Amino acid sequence: MSLNNLPEALFVDIIGTVVNWRSIVTNCLSTAAKIALSPSSPTSTTIPVAVRTQAEKTNWRNIAEEWHDSYVSFTRTYTVPNPSSSSSSSPSSSPSSSSYTNFDDHMLPALTTILEAHNLAGLFDPDEISSYARIWHFLDPYPDSVSGISALKKIIPGGVYALSNGNASLLADMAAWNKIDYSGIFSAEEFKEYAPSTTVYEGVAGKVQVGVD
Repeated sequence: MSLNNLPEALFVDIIGTVVNWRSIVTNCLSTAAKIALSPSSPTSTTIPVAVRTQAEKTNWRNIAEEWHDSYVSFTRTYTVPNPSSSSSSSPSSSPSSSSYTNFDDHMLPALTTILEAHNLAGLFDPDEISSYARIWHFLDPYPDSVSGISALKKIIPGGVYALSNGNASLLADMAAWNKIDYSGIFSAEEFKEYAPSTTVYEGVAGKVQVGVD
């Protein structure tokens, strides 16, 4: 971005650009596993031996990346439903590709599925899995994110906005947790499509009354 040709407004992605999801989610899962496996844990003795053995050698960074990528993959297979087609006329439509699903609603069952696929079912109970899925709401920013957004707001005339495929409540929680004062927060959820859909980009540009570049 040239300082001689600044955009009217700037929309920034959040997960991976402003916040460090990889380290935070990895640490959350690896710490949770250590607690579950600790002899002092009240549920430690209920964990099957095979699951315990698998957990002790699991690379939790890989699990975190698979978890994150599961939503990215889903958004890329999503197709906007044809309003002229009823469910009865297209019984073969796949819910995984034609039903809009927000980030939170995807990530909770996705974690359960991934744990099962890695022979880790039983390491955490359902309430714990639900709690760990909330880590995405509390991702820490990169060291220069807060100051960087603040500096950009001073030179971008129309403001700096958060824009993500994450749902609105997720983005609001992250902004509050990071103490980042965006000019506004936009979620693709509002348009029931996923970036990089032109519907999303043109939609948010229209809301702040700027052109799309």
